[in-house]
Amino acid sequence: AELRAFDVAVVDPDAANITPENYNTKDHELFAYASVGEVHPSKPYFQAIPKAWLKGTNSAWSSRVIDQSAPEWPAFFSDNVIAPLWAKGYRGFFLDTLDSYQLIAKTPEERLYILEIELQSHANSIVDIHSRYLFEKAVFEQRLHRELSPQELCNLMLDAQEKTYGEGLDPTFRHAYMWAAVDHYYGANYYNYPYTFGLLFSLGLYAFYQNNPEEFKAKYDDLLSRTGMADAADLAAEFGIDIRSEEFWLSSLEIIYKQIELYETFVPEATVSQ
Repeated sequence: AELRAFDVAVVDPDAANITPENYNTKDHELFAYASVGEVHPSKPYFQAIPKAWLKGTNSAWSSRVIDQSAPEWPAFFSDNVIAPLWAKGYRGFFLDTLDSYQLIAKTPEERLYILEIELQSHANSIVDIHSRYLFEKAVFEQRLHRELSPQELCNLMLDAQEKTYGEGLDPTFRHAYMWAAVDHYYGANYYNYPYTFGLLFSLGLYAFYQNNPEEFKAKYDDLLSRTGMADAADLAAEFGIDIRSEEFWLSSLEIIYKQIELYETFVPEATVSQ
């Protein structure tokens, strides 16, 4: 009954007496938790995993880290993890441990690769997604008065990209017709904003953890359990986090600044080791 306070609840599909059949309604749905990058030895499919795919151990959870680059792994995961959950009635999945490969990255080349992928993702959420939000905002504001021509939409998109990318992107590579490539921009709510907010909010929480590890651990589970029961600012405030302050968001960006500095140190190391 407690789970029905949420539109979507993520559950351990191995837990007893919790199934989509006895929970799902038109207003409520269970999502199955599924670990992609790690596997616990207690899982029924563990013995079928080739030993060559088990590259390390996450001692915090007593689980084995999977080599996700193995060509056969996606099919194995689909057939042995997702397919049985689908048969149980699950139609939504929460995929976790996608970043567990970081636990087994040892060489400069491996660490450089991981950081590059992560920084590309950050750049997309903070720069490109932000440009799309600025475009959305401009479109909504102008559509209050009249319809817009394709050329006006192109101009708004290019203006948004100029404001976010600046000199970081060659003007010849700007995408004037991005507004036509993604049709789900146009709805009652802003589509792009949550991506940037979610990334920076999570990094801000991580920064809080770095400065107050014990306090964070004591509060984090409670914070997660109450997600959806209050807006982000009010919920965070109960845990001593002020997301209305500029300091909080700067602490989020500081995490990325440090990753960039680390990336710069790995570049010469990787070059030399090659």
